[in-house]
Amino acid sequence: MYYDRERIEELRKQGEEYVKKVEKREKGYRYQVNDTEIKCIHCGHDRFQEDKALLNSRGLSFFDLDWLNDSANIAVCKKCSFMHWFADPIIKIDN
Repeated sequence: MYYDRERIEELRKQGEEYVKKVEKREKGYRYQVNDTEIKCIHCGHDRFQEDKALLNSRGLSFFDLDWLNDSANIAVCKKCSFMHWFADPIIKIDN
């Protein structure tokens, strides 16, 4: 089977896009909560991105005081994007 230059260039671009996607997935950090390292419960990956989420309540939202609500710590898996929610602080593990 032979490929012309256009098809080879198209395959090269697809390969580069795939590599970028995989590299993007692999970046992230390892974290722990209460001295236990976090592992994704969906795929088993150990690299995450840390984030926070506001836990809204009806009472404070009614009075337009959402900023007074508690927040949760979130670790988003860099492989499958599953979100893990924690009440306790998330601590980054030095690599």
